[in-house]
Amino acid sequence: MPELDILHGFEYQTLRAIKQWERLRGRPFNARIQLFPRVFALGTKNKPYTTCTVEQSELFNYTEDLEPPPADYQPAPQDIVRSKGKPYEPYLKPLHTGALQVKVRGKEIVFAAGYHALRVHFGLEGTIIMVPTTAYEKMVQTDCPGNSKEKHRADRMRSFVVPPELTVPGARPLPKSSQQTIAIFAAIVGEEETIIVVDHNRLTRLNVMSLNRPWCSADLQPDSQLWPSLWSANHGPDWIYEADLARAMVDVWRRATLAIDTSCIPELLELLPATLKLSMDDLCALVTKAQRASSILAALVSIQEAFNGYGQHTATDLLHSLVIWPGMPPREVCADEQMYAALRAGLSVYASQYVSAEFRTRCLSIPNHTAALTFNYKSDINYINQYLHVYRKCTVRMRADLYNKYAMVGLFDTKHVIGAPYVAHQSQLAFVQYKRDVPVYEYKSGSTTLYSVIRAARPLEWIGAESVPAVPSDVRDAGFATTIGPASFHAFKQNQYDWQSVATKGGRKRMERTGKPGRPAKARPSRGELRRRSQHGNHVVQVSKAKLETMESDSDGIKPPRKRVRLAKMAELPSSDRVTRSGCCAEVEM
Repeated sequence: MPELDILHGFEYQTLRAIKQWERLRGRPFNARIQLFPRVFALGTKNKPYTTCTVEQSELFNYTEDLEPPPADYQPAPQDIVRSKGKPYEPYLKPLHTGALQVKVRGKEIVFAAGYHALRVHFGLEGTIIMVPTTAYEKMVQTDCPGNSKEKHRADRMRSFVVPPELTVPGARPLPKSSQQTIAIFAAIVGEEETIIVVDHNRLTRLNVMSLNRPWCSADLQPDSQLWPSLWSANHGPDWIYEADLARAMVDVWRRATLAIDTSCIPELLELLPATLKLSMDDLCALVTKAQRASSILAALVSIQEAFNGYGQHTATDLLHSLVIWPGMPPREVCADEQMYAALRAGLSVYASQYVSAEFRTRCLSIPNHTAALTFNYKSDINYINQYLHVYRKCTVRMRADLYNKYAMVGLFDTKHVIGAPYVAHQSQLAFVQYKRDVPVYEYKSGSTTLYSVIRAARPLEWIGAESVPAVPSDVRDAGFATTIGPASFHAFKQNQYDWQSVATKGGRKRMERTGKPGRPAKARPSRGELRRRSQHGNHVVQVSKAKLETMESDSDGIKPPRKRVRLAKMAELPSSDRVTRSGCCAEVEM
């Protein structure tokens, strides 16, 4: 599921397109919103599912006569059938354009243009893709049955056929047909570029909010009168734009976690900042979820009122950076002043890396190819190697200071119990800048899966206490399956090359000249690069399994440090009067 790292990436990519348009054209990036009910999920009798809702509160005072439909306009028959009697039926007509605005809050993003705003909550694998408007208009003219295995459901949940100019010729062949399809829930249609909201699993949820005037940038700011009404009631402050309020909500969560029952609600009302409007029902729900959370990982993932934007991946890697066992009970984290302070401070520090210039350069660049659905190899490699640490990986490279924090308290010692006193031997510490290929273990407890480098025994009442460590499936060995990161979505993965099907040709690789700024890219990656990438993940998994089978605890006797470690310990060298070449040159210059 897209988490705060991906959502803030979506916002940045949209703002980048807006700024580039304004710089080159000298006018606002005008766009309009378009919905496609024919793509929406159907749900079942036992489990109904609503894809799109419309806000009906007094704040959103739009009336239909503001946008009369053209006399000759006729919506697509499938859209008419799927929207009949639904609140979004009036939005099938062509909507007016307006300056495009965008804002993220945790796991939700809002696009606003003209009279309307669209809040998007991505499901398991929803994403946005920017395509040329001409290709978009061609694509939405041709639909086909969706990807459901049941024919009658596939006929009602349609998909669109992707035109060839958006795909990569020569990429891996599709298993069922020769054409790629895509499920477009909504689109923000600009003059030359269009943002499409897609999700092949059809779990994305939309919410339409309309005003009797065009939306402006001030409406999407935290101090706006509309701000509290733009977002779902069970999603709290953003850890980038509202960090102070988010920390205040974490304090509320802490008090609720330490409480015995709901009698703490009056105290919670005093802790709650005035700008955060939560009803008594919302507070009761928060207290109930806080007290039912079985582990700190479960609390970070499920209590979005306090940890908005955090999910399985970001929460697991955050706890890894804080040296916290993910199955630790939340009450113990909250009761420990030092551990709670580290968690409270670490939440915003961890989130801030995803809006840094380094992250945007490494992972949010645009491939210099003509096809909009080109798989971004650079982004995928950089994200997995530098921003994915222990979640769904079997090894991790750890900084020496973080590695030593684990070693000092015995978390790598299988004979040690977490929380008991421990004295580490010097040979257990790292004296180099990074500790490479530290094993990551998978611990299963019922339906819960934990990922951690910790090998020490856990107290019996903790989640994962009796779990046997195993080598997890590594995302680097996932092949063509979608995994984690800005590049790893279904529409892009369909355009990933298979090294076994890439023809081998001698000579220099042809460059693709697109006319766009930046260095021209190779028309296709080399077969050797693809093969190494494919085989590296499997190699890492096999090495990790071998290590787990033959691993010996560091506490089974003190081993002398290796030569490299002994040399690294020589922090100070004796002074010398020897004149070096560089020193001699420096004296001559003086």
